[in-house]
Amino acid sequence: MVKDSISPEELANRWKMTEETLGTWRWHGKGPNYIKIGRTIFYPIKDVVAFEEKMIRQSTMDIRDQYNHIRHESPQIFNLDKAKIQNQRRK
Repeated sequence: MVKDSISPEELANRWKMTEETLGTWRWHGKGPNYIKIGRTIFYPIKDVVAFEEKMIRQSTMDIRDQYNHIRHESPQIFNLDKAKIQNQRRK
């Protein structure tokens, strides 16, 4: 293991999410910085903590700002979701 880092499994447990979600985030460029050596992924603790600090909110209105920021950075994610919803409505 890379010094001062955690595995995707450890980070998923820390944040109570799946490793698959972290993989999706990596694919879309979301989440904390990571190191990839061969097929092995590591998350430097300093980057995990920095990401967590960036997510601190004081009100639910702050979530809207975060959503808009992510939507602006990765519109293709939201377009796919929108297309999926439209297809389900047609069925």
